Amino acid sequence: MKNNEWNAFAPGKVYFGGEYAVVSGQSSAIIFNTTVGVKATFTQEDTWSVTSSQQTTGYEVTSHQGLVVIPSNILVQDSINIIQRYAQQLEFDCLKGHLHIESLLDYSATTKYGLGSSGAVCVSIIKVLSQAYGLELLPIEVYKLAVLAQLEHYSYSSHGDVAVSAYNTWIIYKKYDDTWLYQHVHKDIEWLIHHVWPNLRIESIKAHHFPISLVFTGTSADSQDLVRMMKPHLTKPYYSLFIESTKQSIDPLFHAMDQDCMNNVLKHTKSLTRAMDMLQRNTKIEIKTPVMQRIAALIEPFNGLLKVSGAGGGDCVWCLYPDVLAQQMGNDVLIQEGFVILDELVYMPTKEQS
Repeated sequence: MKNNEWNAFAPGKVYFGGEYAVVSGQSSAIIFNTTVGVKATFTQEDTWSVTSSQQTTGYEVTSHQGLVVIPSNILVQDSINIIQRYAQQLEFDCLKGHLHIESLLDYSATTKYGLGSSGAVCVSIIKVLSQAYGLELLPIEVYKLAVLAQLEHYSYSSHGDVAVSAYNTWIIYKKYDDTWLYQHVHKDIEWLIHHVWPNLRIESIKAHHFPISLVFTGTSADSQDLVRMMKPHLTKPYYSLFIESTKQSIDPLFHAMDQDCMNNVLKHTKSLTRAMDMLQRNTKIEIKTPVMQRIAALIEPFNGLLKVSGAGGGDCVWCLYPDVLAQQMGNDVLIQEGFVILDELVYMPTKEQS
């Protein structure tokens, strides 16, 4: 058999605003793509095999009627199978081969920064296998296939990470209507990916060069656990207030970013920060940790503003400044205190490119 090889890349994600609220489906979120991500390589062969950069021995794979079973990695299994099922519906002969997944997201030496996501793994697999089949998928189609792949085992997710991995740009994102999708999930995949999903919103934001920095707190967090801890609070009045406050700030923040207005970016980010602080007080969940409070105090003399990224509890935070000089001074202090600045991991054009 001729050895044809295909490669695909999917970036990681970092939330800028709308965390927690986006999971409810009632509010949007602003999410940035990272410069690092997951690379998938597929080589057509006579049998299935799957390896990854983080699993040296390879995964146990069996296949039946075109679909694969990978007991030790359900995410990879379901990502492969959504494309295999789609190919079957399009009357393609199902491919077999060696799939290799290389993640550059989570680790620098032995440090986990929290930029990794199941979305990047899933999207990279869907992209590379769709190439192998000769399918020219739009980003929205890649997104929908990835959501369908994750629906059974990642139903609690907003799938915002999937959206930013599929589009590979800054986006504002609102989750689809859960009820509608579950009512129609039994339909053909082709119908599902070409039909409008109610409430779904994915819009690109023009990337500008802002005086903002991504800072690693020095500790890792499990966003899935934090989101699950939040579940008992979803019906509480204070959570509804948090959602409403977030909704009122996200769209103005979106427009401020799109229009390159840092004053308004700071203004609306402050509103999001107040809403998150209120949520922490009411839920008693440690979203903004003592280390984050320390970072906030260090950048305050430079009029810096700290914004939690993602579910909080660790990983990374955003530090926003009124201008580049304040950013340089604030970052110098953070570096002196041992914190790691990760600006090179987030796509931020130069001022001339903006």
